[in-house]
Amino acid sequence: KKALDLDSELAGAHNSLAELLYRFDGDWVGAEKEFKRALELDPNYVPAHHWYSMYLAFLGRKQQALEEARKAYELDPLSPVVGANLAKKLEENRQYDEAISQAKKTLELEPNSAVTHTVLGMVYEDKKMYANAITEYKTGLQLGGFPEELHGLLGYVYAISGDRANADKMTRELVQVWPGHARAALDLA
Repeated sequence: KKALDLDSELAGAHNSLAELLYRFDGDWVGAEKEFKRALELDPNYVPAHHWYSMYLAFLGRKQQALEEARKAYELDPLSPVVGANLAKKLEENRQYDEAISQAKKTLELEPNSAVTHTVLGMVYEDKKMYANAITEYKTGLQLGGFPEELHGLLGYVYAISGDRANADKMTRELVQVWPGHARAALDLA
């Protein structure tokens, strides 16, 4: 707000305010207004397209989220974060083959991206390619991805693929991290 008081034409400040409004204040209307203002001020501002795509996905506006993710990627195809987000938005729109291709392109740029390996695992899970999903989730975990989320994803894939022993192991590991990580409760459920 201070930055905008000094200069109301700063796309980055409008974008940051939008992110704060919806994530912390639950002001969805105000956030959308700020994202749109950021993009009006600078239509080539990659973070605004990127963050706006995540906002739209939270609202369930998946096609619009994909459009914004594509715009961000067109503007910055070398960003691993932008590439991983595009792969995720493709997965959310059930465009699995394109999501796999995008994730692999992103991994060529940044092979140690835990997020991209996790997204690729999600796509494989959606396609019922459980062995591939397990491999990607394990790689994401080894590369420092969120242990609670990845244990939950692994536990689920082990369970639906019939590997009860490893599913139970993931459940036990989530129970151990749960008291210190509230997110683990969701993944445990």
